[in-house]
Amino acid sequence: MGSGGSPSLAGAGGEAALAGAGGEGSISGSGGGFVPSEDFEISVHLASDELETAPTTVGIVTWSLEGETPDEAHIQFGLSDEYGMVAPVDLGLSDFRTLLLGMKPERTYHFRVVATVSGQVLASPDQTLETGAATDLAVTAGATLHDAATRKPGFIVSSYWRGAGDTMAFIADADGEVVWWFDTGFSGGVGQASMSADGESLWMVTASNTAQPLVRVTMDGLVEQRYEETLGSHAIAPVVDDVMAFVDYGETDCDSLFEIDSAGNVEELVELSEAEYVGRPDNAGDTTNCHGNAVRYNQTQDVYAFSSYGEDVFIVPRSGGAPTKLSQIVPGGNASWGGVQHNAQVLADSILVFANFSSTGRSSYFEYSLSSGAIMGSYDPGIFTANYGDVQRLPGGNTLVTFSNAGLVHEVTPSGTLVWEMSSGGQRMGYATWRSSLYGLPDDTQQN
Repeated sequence: MGSGGSPSLAGAGGEAALAGAGGEGSISGSGGGFVPSEDFEISVHLASDELETAPTTVGIVTWSLEGETPDEAHIQFGLSDEYGMVAPVDLGLSDFRTLLLGMKPERTYHFRVVATVSGQVLASPDQTLETGAATDLAVTAGATLHDAATRKPGFIVSSYWRGAGDTMAFIADADGEVVWWFDTGFSGGVGQASMSADGESLWMVTASNTAQPLVRVTMDGLVEQRYEETLGSHAIAPVVDDVMAFVDYGETDCDSLFEIDSAGNVEELVELSEAEYVGRPDNAGDTTNCHGNAVRYNQTQDVYAFSSYGEDVFIVPRSGGAPTKLSQIVPGGNASWGGVQHNAQVLADSILVFANFSSTGRSSYFEYSLSSGAIMGSYDPGIFTANYGDVQRLPGGNTLVTFSNAGLVHEVTPSGTLVWEMSSGGQRMGYATWRSSLYGLPDDTQQN
């Protein structure tokens, strides 16, 4: 087991999404104003060639351009020489080491390096790479596309918290294929797996109420770090750069909201026992009240949505100050969403809440106005999940809804029409985050 960060990561990968290279479909396989060049020296291998437990779908490319220092570079890759996916190159890294992520197992991928030198865009000859075998530890039952015109392909970052694969974190593509995986070794399941805002690592937290140390692994799967001084559970979310927010279960009083960076520096932001939150001394043995279970950060608004399971959703300014209680905005308080909830997302003028509704046996999400508390939208397909449950507004206006116990992820339009769904095949899922690309900033922290 390694320790510390990896200085040699350029980020992570993207399904039919172009990071810093224009819109979808703007890459052509030949021509495109590029000048072909034979001056590139390129080497490529799989991360699993370096470490057997690393995903067999992670490509590592190193390269140079004879006698030239590029001003900008990226790698185009895909299942044909039309490419369609882009990995940005960090020119400050040794040998311009770049990861190709988001690739399917047991496929032949094409790629080429594109570099700008003194205003001229040079392209290497087409290269190929064979990905390895799929994992049998993290699997899904696939995805069903109901309406391609109303959705954008992306990736789902999630985990299993109950069942045969309950130690696994994984990333699935738009077809429901698992394209990245990691075995945490957690007992009690994986509550959440989240990529850091800088795209260099995936962080994981257990689902167990007894809590376990946080785990971080670099996106090449080669460097793992366990933060033995932490005791987190349920939720971990990206903030900025390498900073993550997590729910801390390591204190004898109520659960807390902490931040941590990759060096292991921690800071407590919220203590639920404080008067402006729950205001009780402890939650010993109580998994209903004073029980932090979800967190999500909105970078644009600079606030957290922090959930205490049977009580409230708190909108917490990261820079400090009193929280806003959702129960004081919504008429009828938390009873209006059934009294219990898991993940939530703060938007510019509204908030999304996943309501578990244990009393009725139906789960749904609600969108509430932050000014009036009025319901602005909801989705109830008649599915129940007593544990977990997630909701995320997507950049195009659709909403991702995760029914964790049922192992189902739905993407729905503003009118509630199902356009895409993914099944875990019966495995209970942790929280699930949609990303348009595995490069760059996470979509949910940027959503207004």
